[in-house]
Amino acid sequence: MRNKVKVLVVGQTPPPFLGQAMMIDRLVKGKFENVSIFHVRMAFSDNLQAIGKFKFKKLTHLLYVVLKTIQMRFKHNVSILYYPPSGPHRVPLMRDLMILFCIRPFFKKTIFHYRAAGVSQLLERSTPVIRFLGKKIYNHPHGAIQQSILNPADGKYFHARKTFIIKNGLEDAAAKYLPLERHPSATLKILFVGAMYKERGILVLLEAAKLLKESGIPFRAVCVGDFATPAFGVEAKEQCRAYGLREQFLFPGSKIGDAKWHEYL
Repeated sequence: MRNKVKVLVVGQTPPPFLGQAMMIDRLVKGKFENVSIFHVRMAFSDNLQAIGKFKFKKLTHLLYVVLKTIQMRFKHNVSILYYPPSGPHRVPLMRDLMILFCIRPFFKKTIFHYRAAGVSQLLERSTPVIRFLGKKIYNHPHGAIQQSILNPADGKYFHARKTFIIKNGLEDAAAKYLPLERHPSATLKILFVGAMYKERGILVLLEAAKLLKESGIPFRAVCVGDFATPAFGVEAKEQCRAYGLREQFLFPGSKIGDAKWHEYL
């Protein structure tokens, strides 16, 4: 009987309920015929607002992740490391550099899954020292996984031996709701689902909603998710009130499971 390939996944699972954490959760809970998955859970942030912010307890957790990874590597004789690098954010980048500097030498192969794409672009904007360290620590993974050919070419930047395009990494949740029963409505529904950063156009959507109201077009806009920062939440809700949109523009917060999928119906 052929021995199973052993892979050690080092990454965050929910909470918070973000795409990368949910994808890793599916991976470590998956059943594979020829692959054994082991997992060291990262838990640097319990909610969206904590991501990218420095806290002392994150340093102690970093030490735990490093020691636990090395312990799991030898306990289970795992030779392949699967690691999802952070996106273009400075604090998670520094965290990744410290962790990978300590653990990569213990593995024969490394696979980077760039679901949070753009670390290569961040390094290009960083100081020469950080750029040099980043290229050395991330360099030459055996495999690089990207979601799209349109994403930043992180795998190419770090000279990955092979780059694979895997479009999502999450199952299609629509299947359990088919066939759909839709009822025609004169009210336009606008839905946003995800972490709410200013860069994702929430304020632009509010501007568009204001134009719809002024044009007399009936609509209902729903933004499902948490605000990236409390300050941005205050700004968006104040703009919503200023435009007189409190009845048509809703912020119900984060939803998971059926509660989230029902918003699509």
